Amino acid sequence: MKEKHVIKKFPKSRYGTIDLGKISRKKHNIAALLEIDVTDAWLKIEKLKKKKMQISFTSWFIYCIADSLKNHKEVCGYLYKKNSRIIFDTISISLMVEKNISGTKVPLPLLIQNADSKTAIEICKEIQNGKNSEVKSSNDYVINNKLSGFLTNLYFNLPGFLRIFSMNCLLNNPFQSKKVMGNVLFTSLGSAALMPGWIIPKTYHNLSFALGSVTMKPWVAKKQIKPRQIAHLTIIANHDVADGAPIARFASDLICKLEKANGL
Repeated sequence: MKEKHVIKKFPKSRYGTIDLGKISRKKHNIAALLEIDVTDAWLKIEKLKKKKMQISFTSWFIYCIADSLKNHKEVCGYLYKKNSRIIFDTISISLMVEKNISGTKVPLPLLIQNADSKTAIEICKEIQNGKNSEVKSSNDYVINNKLSGFLTNLYFNLPGFLRIFSMNCLLNNPFQSKKVMGNVLFTSLGSAALMPGWIIPKTYHNLSFALGSVTMKPWVAKKQIKPRQIAHLTIIANHDVADGAPIARFASDLICKLEKANGL
């Protein structure tokens, strides 16, 4: 006698996640696992929220990433042909936003274009608008991006090998890839991170950030051990695009901005 069970179909947007996961295995990525004292920023954001200002820890974090990349754009460049790379002037950051579609929560990408020219408050408003925007189906694969509904629907209905082929064609075109997916990825566990630790995602971007938990930990601050809010951040970079030294300089600049609560 069969045990009682339920079979639930994946939303079609899940195919894109699976395909990109397969493609990401070919990248020569390096990962840095960082602990960052964000206590000052945490307290300032809480004060701003009490003043009814529309800002979030996530939007501020994205702001700091984009602001730091202004002087280190080569680390989020794209490979071009065999011996070149394209370094774009602007930073577009993709992040996942959970939408309710037909009673099912579906994560869909939201693209923050020109993030390096926006404040944390502007980024927060854009994220909220993305969360509140109407999505008729999971075929609307990228929120706030003018993709053809016909083309996305066609993609989701292709056999797996043709989806991989078409996705590779997109990713091998730096201009189209940045337009659709941005040149930086940001993902976060948010409130789901109940234990201290990092997340190491599969990524198809040449530069990605994964924010794990933010937890209270004992920390040395001003030569004293104090309880501090510590963020667990993973940076994943494509070693084919940038060497270790430029990535390290960028990471150092980012950590400095985060610990000093830059932009708040």
